[in-house]
Amino acid sequence: MKACVSFGGGVQSTTLAWLVINKDPRIGRIIDVWPTLFVFADVGDEPEEVYTHVERMKGVIEDAGLEFATVRRPGMGLGEQYLRWRELKTAPKSLPFFVESDTSPMPLRRQCTSDFKVEPLRKKVRGWVEVPRGYKGEPLVEEWLGISADEAQREKVSTEAWRRFRHPLLEMGWRRSHCHEYMESIGETAPRSACVFCPFHTTPEWKRVSKDSAGFERAIAVELAAQEAHRAGVFKVDSVPFLHRSRAPIGDVDFDGGQQDLFGWNEECAGVCGV
Repeated sequence: MKACVSFGGGVQSTTLAWLVINKDPRIGRIIDVWPTLFVFADVGDEPEEVYTHVERMKGVIEDAGLEFATVRRPGMGLGEQYLRWRELKTAPKSLPFFVESDTSPMPLRRQCTSDFKVEPLRKKVRGWVEVPRGYKGEPLVEEWLGISADEAQREKVSTEAWRRFRHPLLEMGWRRSHCHEYMESIGETAPRSACVFCPFHTTPEWKRVSKDSAGFERAIAVELAAQEAHRAGVFKVDSVPFLHRSRAPIGDVDFDGGQQDLFGWNEECAGVCGV
C-alpha cells in the first residue's frame, strides 16, 4: 500500500504536509502508511502568492526525502479557454457562473474541478502505483485530501477499486482553525488557495482578490470573455453569465456593501479546491 497527498497549496493541505514532514504522532496514530508523494494540480489561475508558496513547499517536501509532482490538464488553462474562446472549436469548460433562474441567481454546474484538478491528479496517481488494466482487487493507494471537520460534507468515497480516499484532518476532528493554530505553532503560514475568478468566493475572499490588481484584472477579463462567448452563441447558457451572485459585473460589485455570501466550498469541489 502506498499513500499520497493531493496538495492544493492552501491551509489544509499545507497543514497535512507539515504533519507528515514532522511525523506528528497525532496523525501517526490514525494512519496505516505515511505518504511519500505530494501532487499539485495547477489550473493556471491561482493567485501569485499561492504559486510562490507551492514552490517553497516543493523544496521543503523534497528536502524531507519525499516526492513532489505538478500536474496540468493538456492544452489551454482554465482561464485561457475563455480569454481565447475564438480559437476553440468547442465551448469552454464551464465555471459555476451565475445565471438567471425562477427564484434567485443560480450557479451553473461546474466542470472545472473535474477536468482541471481531479482528472490530472487521478492520472498521475494511477500511473504512480502502476494500476493493471481492469484491476478489481484491494486498494493499492490511499489518496489524502485536505478536508477539515468544518467541511465534512465534502468528504468523498472513491468509486475505483485501486484507490481509497483518506481525510486525516477530518478523522482527527481538526477544523480550519486547528490548522491555523498548528501552523502558527511551527512558525508557518499558508495562503487561501482558489482560482482568482472562482464564483464560489465568499465576500471576504472577493475583497482579498480585488486588492490583487493582476488577479482581479484577470477575473474581470474572464467574465467579459465568457459574456462575449455567450452572445456569440459559443458558450451556450440560458442567460448572461456573471462571476458574482448579484449578477453585476465583477468590477462593479461593492464588496463592502453587505453582499450575501454563497454557500462557500461545497460537495461539487471534490475535496481538491480551496485546500
